[in-house]
Amino acid sequence: MSQSEFSALIMAAGKGTRMVSTTAKVLHEVAGKPMLTRVIDNARRSGASSIYVIVGHEAESVRSRISAEDSEPRGVEWVLQEDQRGTGHAVIVSLDALARGPGTVLILSGDVPLLQARTLEEFVSRHFETGRQASLMTCRPKDATGYGRILRSDSGAFTGIVEHRDATPQERDLREINSGVYLFDREVLTIYGKRLTTENAQGEYYLTDIFSLMVKDDIEVDAIDCEAAEELLGINDRVDLAVAERILYRRNCLRHMRAGVTIRDPDHTDIGDDVEIGTDTVIGISTSLSSKTRIGSRCMIDNHVTISNSEIGDGTHVKPYSLIVDSEIGENCSIGPCTHLRPGSDIQDRAKVGNFVEIKKSVIGPGSKVSHLSYIGDASLGRGVNVGAGTITCNYDGQAKHKTIIGDDVFIGSDSVLVAPVTLGNRSYVAAASVITRDVPEEALAIARGRQVNKPGYRIFLENKLGLSALKPASTAPVSPSPDSADAGKQDPDGI
Repeated sequence: MSQSEFSALIMAAGKGTRMVSTTAKVLHEVAGKPMLTRVIDNARRSGASSIYVIVGHEAESVRSRISAEDSEPRGVEWVLQEDQRGTGHAVIVSLDALARGPGTVLILSGDVPLLQARTLEEFVSRHFETGRQASLMTCRPKDATGYGRILRSDSGAFTGIVEHRDATPQERDLREINSGVYLFDREVLTIYGKRLTTENAQGEYYLTDIFSLMVKDDIEVDAIDCEAAEELLGINDRVDLAVAERILYRRNCLRHMRAGVTIRDPDHTDIGDDVEIGTDTVIGISTSLSSKTRIGSRCMIDNHVTISNSEIGDGTHVKPYSLIVDSEIGENCSIGPCTHLRPGSDIQDRAKVGNFVEIKKSVIGPGSKVSHLSYIGDASLGRGVNVGAGTITCNYDGQAKHKTIIGDDVFIGSDSVLVAPVTLGNRSYVAAASVITRDVPEEALAIARGRQVNKPGYRIFLENKLGLSALKPASTAPVSPSPDSADAGKQDPDGI
């Protein structure tokens, strides 16, 4: 093994009672990912060749969730801490597993998701440069409450750590705190880990006591102030969770802005780690972009848009309050406002999907338009199709889904119902308010609606025969049927 090779040991066994949750604390998501996943990813990016994760509370759920989301071929080795008796105890139960890995161990906490890989890289590099057998990362947050304080001699040399609950009032006034990030020579960790005791306020094995034992034995420990207090925020409750999430989202916004994306309000825009955005695209206020979303160049993503795991082509405009999930949109399209694209939607180049339209598992061909108030499900539309307002595809018969196939240059009148399975040939027409249950040949006009029948004098009939005097108009003159009515002069088959 290389002299600079190291493994990462991540502590994730705690219950996290202050989260007030049935879910293990390390599985709570921060900006779309479980916090433990973020810690594992950053450990890998910093160069760790092996990853060991200590689990205890809800161990099986933690293992299954993280394993399901982990696509990295270098897997995680799990260590079970059945009784949670402190951080020192967590290390003690991990010693056999660590013996199979590199000679240097980076120790991290599973509830510190903001720590970036580059910060870890600098810390690891400093450790190997100094040749010390142990190093710890420190910082100076605005509020040190709850954190262990760093003790130093008059010369500034590290002398130990005192936990907040065990600290004197004078020690609590110290601002430099222990971050919970450590590097150990594995042999030193093994020797001193076995010397830990529970002689403290909590009756637990404190990992930090190892440093005091080393100092007593005149072994120098390097305490490195990383000057990145924000990155070392630990998640103890849902307030911390919200703070961390906002930091991550803003971090992502700044990264995209520096790469040529305009973001109108980075403080109220949620952009996930894996999102890609092309140059000269504009992102509106209160927009959420998550999962593996890809947005091209010169796009306009308006206010209050939510896009998840979808691809948006160059020059496309997504208008306000649209929801897009697991879908593909081509170039120079217009989407919304208030459009819902459900999984499997494929909106091709120059197509338009307008306000209050829902599309599911359908292809909308190049240049086609579904402009308003329609539902298109399990359908395939060719190029140049015009779908009138209020059109729906009836794709479900109560037992199975069926397909609607619409050819090129088809015109569908408003308020039409297409009952699948059905095919509309190229250049065909559907008259408004039709219910189409059979295939329509190419270039044909389909009309499928009941024949209109007008009942002359029907209002007077209701007044006289049914006694509905409240219907009597201000003028009592009889109402004559229009002379151009299709039924004028015809005998009423119903005798009214």
